[in-house]
Amino acid sequence: MDKEYLFLPYSVGCIWAHANAHKEVQDNLRLKKFFVRKVDPQSIVDSLDDPKLFGFSSYVWNINYNLKLAKMVKQRYPDCVIFFGGPSVPGSDEAWLKQHPFIDYALYLEGELVFYELCKRLLGLEHETKGMGFLEDGKINQQVKPGRIDDLSAMPSPYTEGYFDDIMEEYKGTNVFLNATMETNRGCPFACTFCDWGNGALGKVKKFSLCRVKAELEWAGKNQVDFIWNADANFGAFKQRDREVAEYLVGINKKYGFPRTFQTNWHKNQSTAIVDIAIALLESGLMRRFNASLQTNSQPVLDAIKRKNVSLKVFEDMIELCKDKGYSMHTDLMLPLPLETVDSFKKGLNHCFDLGIVTNTMPLSLLVGSEMHTPEQRKKYGLITQMSKFGNPNTNPWVQEDEEQVIGTSTMSTDEFERTMLLSYTMQHLDSLGFTNLVAKYYVKTEGMTWTDFYDKVLDYFLENQHTTWHEHIAPYRNHVSDRKTSNLVGTLADLQSIEKIGSDEREKFYGEIKHFCKKHLPENINLNDLISLQYNWQNHEKNKNTIDLQFKSNLFDYVMDKEPEIDYTPTTYRVNSEGRPKKFSNFGDYIFAHRYKKTFHNKVTKA
Repeated sequence: MDKEYLFLPYSVGCIWAHANAHKEVQDNLRLKKFFVRKVDPQSIVDSLDDPKLFGFSSYVWNINYNLKLAKMVKQRYPDCVIFFGGPSVPGSDEAWLKQHPFIDYALYLEGELVFYELCKRLLGLEHETKGMGFLEDGKINQQVKPGRIDDLSAMPSPYTEGYFDDIMEEYKGTNVFLNATMETNRGCPFACTFCDWGNGALGKVKKFSLCRVKAELEWAGKNQVDFIWNADANFGAFKQRDREVAEYLVGINKKYGFPRTFQTNWHKNQSTAIVDIAIALLESGLMRRFNASLQTNSQPVLDAIKRKNVSLKVFEDMIELCKDKGYSMHTDLMLPLPLETVDSFKKGLNHCFDLGIVTNTMPLSLLVGSEMHTPEQRKKYGLITQMSKFGNPNTNPWVQEDEEQVIGTSTMSTDEFERTMLLSYTMQHLDSLGFTNLVAKYYVKTEGMTWTDFYDKVLDYFLENQHTTWHEHIAPYRNHVSDRKTSNLVGTLADLQSIEKIGSDEREKFYGEIKHFCKKHLPENINLNDLISLQYNWQNHEKNKNTIDLQFKSNLFDYVMDKEPEIDYTPTTYRVNSEGRPKKFSNFGDYIFAHRYKKTFHNKVTKA
């Protein structure tokens, strides 16, 4: 049976843990159950026993499912009070409440304080309605924002207080693996317009106590939690403290063997000190990649989205530190951001590739609660959007989740976006996974081409030649906007079939096509045969399990890898130490996909 990964209900666990710490709640309300798994909504309704209060934490991955379930609960139990919270609940929105009359209350911002007040309201006790939305005589109540939590250390942890123990027991020994969401701090001082953190509501960063953070990490290790998503907006902002957290986590991993993976959002104003924290996690195996968030390199675009990136000098220093430790730096770009043009985006993409940064281009979504979601921003930047499918329908056949994707702006047409996204995906798939990276780098160095020049031609070649190996994979995405397949271009498990095909099943044919492409569409080059042979053998693959010697006309490998500044046409023998695909991977696609962040699919190449 396939493994299924679920997250423990951190957000609703936090609000219940805080409310239940008060005597009036303890004496009058009892938690029946947390629901963490999407199953047939009817089965959930049938399992209920006259509930008095039912809450839903909602984001892009579950909002439609929650709405469907809430409506069914209200139909069966009309006196049950339904409340919604989470980022996908629009703040102070009367129309949204009228559109969903089965929702009695919408809770905004930090839920701990507001939910406690809701409990007191339902118990007929003195209370405040700050941060609540509800209809009175067909109108939304007077809206007052709740204050921030003054002292996060006073908030009880749902993990260490035992609120998730029943869930852990329920799924113990099954194919369901439970992951954890945690926070070491809360809030974000930045105002990025595309982000629902960037609305200023939770601006000042406040810290949870180190005692709580360490106790939660200990709980995760002891309970064999495999994966921790750290929900800080800016981990690493408190360098000494966050280094201590990272080192403690490494110790927990050594003690219990769990958690095995840790993922986080790094501080936007990154520095070399953050690299030290990341290296500690990378070297322990807890982190698969270090992601330095850029979104764009264009200053007008940065100004438009109210974002400030680190200086180029600091960024380059961070890259060098990573290289010295044998790790690559990754970054996410977003497309199409306001004021971004095809030229400005390509310039930024080329810059990342020049620096050796592995890039992943994400389609821009308009998140409820973000400034970019507002009518003013849409009009100002000419945002063109469409609703696109979100999530895996196989795990949620009862309702389709969706997201609003930007597919064009006043400075980038939909056709330009479609092509540029396809180009970026080609670079990500063929270059970053080790299929054509040496070939591309060689032509960039010798012919004065840019990376995007090279891969624009590669993309055209495979789109136009229907009998080539990669055509079958890339052609279905030619019209990804109208076909609503844009989300597939961020790199998914759907890529495994293509990786297996061009990297194993039809490897010789693929590299024959790359050679033919270079001959037909690029300047004639004396090193082409050697270059294709080098590329073929540099990537560790299952057809070579021995040490082999390659006889070249020149010092090609050292030149391409920047070890030697010039091509020296002295015959050179390179020795490639290849172990082949490790047995623990069932196929080549799984192997490459698992090593895509650390780039450990490269063979060792030395002069013989």
